[in-house]
Amino acid sequence: MKAWEDLGAMDPLWSILTYPGRKHGKWNLQEFFDTGEKEIDRLMNKSEMLHRPLGRETALDFRCGVGRLTRALAKHFKKCYGVDISFPMVEKAKELNSEISNCEFLLNKEENLSMFPTNHFDMIYTNIVLQHITDKDVIKSYVSEFVRVVKTGGLAVFQLPSYISAIAMLQPRARIHSVLSKAGFDKRFLYDRLRLVPIRMNYVSEKEVIDLLESLGAFVLDCQREPFPGPFRGISNTYFVIK
Repeated sequence: MKAWEDLGAMDPLWSILTYPGRKHGKWNLQEFFDTGEKEIDRLMNKSEMLHRPLGRETALDFRCGVGRLTRALAKHFKKCYGVDISFPMVEKAKELNSEISNCEFLLNKEENLSMFPTNHFDMIYTNIVLQHITDKDVIKSYVSEFVRVVKTGGLAVFQLPSYISAIAMLQPRARIHSVLSKAGFDKRFLYDRLRLVPIRMNYVSEKEVIDLLESLGAFVLDCQREPFPGPFRGISNTYFVIK
């Protein structure tokens, strides 16, 4: 949690989209938000093919960062909520999206979505988020909550690696960052000078995810599988879930 507080304060856009050459505040804000528009356009085109969600009242952007996807979802739903674990991220989201009246940004440090009632959302979406939660039980807890708060007739879409290599799981740079941080090194020094970040990677097997969903009375309408780019060498799944 502390890691995302720090990243949200130091370099919020790059910590959301870690594109080459965009670190240290080098994202152009319009270009950054344009990536969200394109991503949500793809999501809505896919959802129309799946004939879900049936309604367009409410949407949730889970771990919203500065609202890159929340603001794009707001064009398709009457009310959009963005929740994040990082106070600096939520405050920045409020600042950058103040003109969008149907977006609301909330801080949520819990390992659940108890702030929302059951059967509340027509659409739930999260991408490149669950993979950075280090505890698999917490990942599963959030997936369970997606099923609880999505409406019958709604659609929950979440991306989660089903596998990354054992070598990639070692993640030496993140581990070095953790050791030096605990030793008292300044977070700015670690980020700016040593180029170390605390971002970790995790995965849950496809079988575990499907078994969990089925135990909750939900099922996978579709699953998109893609190779993981870069050094992590694995498979990334995007699940389209209904109940």
